Amino acid sequence: MTPETRARLSWLHRWAGLVSSWAIYTMTLTGTLAVFDTELTRWMQPQTATVPARSMATPAALEQARQMLAQDDANGLPPAFLRLPGPRDPTLRIERFDGHAFSGPVLDPRDGHVITAPRTEGGTFFFDLHYSLRVPRPWGQRLVAAFTFVFAIELLGGILIHLARVIPDYFTLRLRAALPRFLLDVHVLTGTAVLPFHVMVTYTGLILAAGNALPVLGRAGETPPPRPTVAAHWAPTTPLAPLLEQTRALSGHEPEHLRFSPGQVAVFATRPGSLALDRVSIPFDATTGRVLGPPAGPGAPRPDLAQQATALAHGLHMGRTMEPTLRWFWFVGGLASTAMVATGLLFYTARRRASAASGPAVVFERLNAGVLTGLPCACLVYLYLNRLAPPAGPAWPNVEVGGFFATWLGCVVLSSLVAPRQGWRAILAGIALMGLATPVLDMATAPDARAEFSTSFGLFAGVDGLCMLAGIVAGAIAVYGPRLGRARHGKNRQGHAPAPAEASHKKAGP
Repeated sequence: MTPETRARLSWLHRWAGLVSSWAIYTMTLTGTLAVFDTELTRWMQPQTATVPARSMATPAALEQARQMLAQDDANGLPPAFLRLPGPRDPTLRIERFDGHAFSGPVLDPRDGHVITAPRTEGGTFFFDLHYSLRVPRPWGQRLVAAFTFVFAIELLGGILIHLARVIPDYFTLRLRAALPRFLLDVHVLTGTAVLPFHVMVTYTGLILAAGNALPVLGRAGETPPPRPTVAAHWAPTTPLAPLLEQTRALSGHEPEHLRFSPGQVAVFATRPGSLALDRVSIPFDATTGRVLGPPAGPGAPRPDLAQQATALAHGLHMGRTMEPTLRWFWFVGGLASTAMVATGLLFYTARRRASAASGPAVVFERLNAGVLTGLPCACLVYLYLNRLAPPAGPAWPNVEVGGFFATWLGCVVLSSLVAPRQGWRAILAGIALMGLATPVLDMATAPDARAEFSTSFGLFAGVDGLCMLAGIVAGAIAVYGPRLGRARHGKNRQGHAPAPAEASHKKAGP
């Protein structure tokens, strides 16, 4: 690669990152949390810990759910989904989509009684923020598709820039180097250490976002279904338990959820432990329970190749049906992606700090502090507000979401009003305090779940442990980060030449 080509690639990589990295940082962090969205929802509803793991929905519970659906239909509510117990969530849930997330009553699958738990968007809030940036549909998905495309260009540019040094960069982390050099090492290391994961998750994301970016594709020649002129009842009158038995026999998979529409019940079954989202749907008559058609989907007896490819992209990107070990690897890979984006932004501001003591570089550095530290701080506030919620408060999800965005905005305002170092340290101290205090909050607000149900201890300990880890990392950065910066910049001011890689980045600067 010629120096001119490398300089152009560096320019494209840098400016594409500056334009999009705040949004991409939000997408990577919330997407990482969304890997365990179901588990986060259960943590945010500790009352569900009374349900034993691997519970199955009994006919009595399914009948109770059907009667609740019939009552909702009589009251004029829109159609709902019935989510069945599974390996990740043993409860029975009646859910409706409100434009951002699925939520609704939680039932005990053993007898169908309603479990009193706070109404919350739970972990699906992070999935929605990752998928649409909380922008109304369809513009949010299209915006995310555009940022995903930019991130794919950034990733490709970064690979080409460092292609000749992929192996050396994998083992390079100079802790005693100048601050920009240290940040660049972390940026490159987090990029190369799990490079196959970065490539996979980015380009499967592009596949999933293609329909949002180009909504005309796949719709040419399709005739939209006619809309009913008279409101039709959608609640089923046939028992639901026989439908699940027929689904198991026809598909060979375990039923996952039911979707209701006027005159029809569609049962969706998924093969667990698969890399692909191997889902089958079987339609039934809502009155007689008769099968209306053959199984459809990538797991059907005659699968379509395009459906199989899309199902594999869905499965690899979201990891919903993977084994827990693989989902943990996806989680670690997502953290590496988040660190890669964050250190890229920090490297730019650290490199500009010496040459631009005031002006746009300082403004960007202040905003960086608010955005990068404000998001994890807002995530912890979201969890805290949930545990402080009154039981079954109908409007509390709005308080949780509003508190999240208010905290994030407050962090940005704070970092804009004070010196950059002070903003960093104040917000990081808040993250450290909340993260380390999460087990105390958990024990104070959900003592019964911890004391009586040992099967759920792993869930609570896992979430508490991750929050504590975030607190420890934030505290360490708050304490040692400024010392690192002062020490390294001091060495440079004494006349030490910058590292070769840093010098090359300066030559290829914008």
